[in-house]
Amino acid sequence: PQATSPMQSDGEECVVTCGPPALGPHPGGNGESIRAWQDKVLAERPKGTPLLRDLSWTANSPEFRSSHWEGPFDAVQCLRTSADSRWSSRQDSFEGGFPVEDTWILFDLNEQQTVLEIRLINYWSYNDAFSFKALSVETASSIEGPFVTAATYRDLPRASVAAYCYLEVNPPVRAQFWRLSFLENYGASATGIYGIDFCVASAPSPRGDLNLLYDRRKSSF
Repeated sequence: PQATSPMQSDGEECVVTCGPPALGPHPGGNGESIRAWQDKVLAERPKGTPLLRDLSWTANSPEFRSSHWEGPFDAVQCLRTSADSRWSSRQDSFEGGFPVEDTWILFDLNEQQTVLEIRLINYWSYNDAFSFKALSVETASSIEGPFVTAATYRDLPRASVAAYCYLEVNPPVRAQFWRLSFLENYGASATGIYGIDFCVASAPSPRGDLNLLYDRRKSSF
């Protein structure tokens, strides 16, 4: 994986570790087998332990996302395990690479967790202009906020360059409510994510497992 050092709002430096390119639209992410994906992610060994995904982390309601594209692209879809499940903001929520309105998705981890790294699978529709390019990670102690920016990441690679990225949270932040606010994309009329994983300092049982990330029953691919 390649690593870059994006900007962070508080002046600290966060490392972004990027995965291999997506060679075509999802499902599948690229032309490799599930076994090849497993081998790669096991070799990457992200910081912390990935929490086992829980569909209760978000909801298809205004409290949990700014908007959604009509059809099967609502918030919970980015936590489901089918190969093409994802959340997308509404059509025309972006113009010229920038949001025309606040564009975000919220996750409630059900209890406070100390997050070291967040793994995001980037968005690819009929092309990867929908990929996110810049975003902020924000936290709060309640769903109503107020939200505080933990880190801002810029110049993130599009899906054809990196199918997913590990976003380091430096220093680590302990919180229950996590919001992704999208600041730029690569020129399409919306943006979104195919999947998200929170890597934490310690995880309750059952733990997430890197093998689960690419199991068709338990992952985005």
